[in-house]
Amino acid sequence: ASGGRGLVRGRFFNRAGTLVASTIQEGVIRSYPTSR
Repeated sequence: ASGGRGLVRGRFFNRAGTLVASTIQEGVIRSYPTSR
């Protein structure tokens, strides 16, 4: 990730190895100065 951005992907399988769900999430991190 760059520019304060991140991307996460995940997959969930049952015990038999069958894909049962997938997910994706994007995040943004912003920092602000402590004094203005």
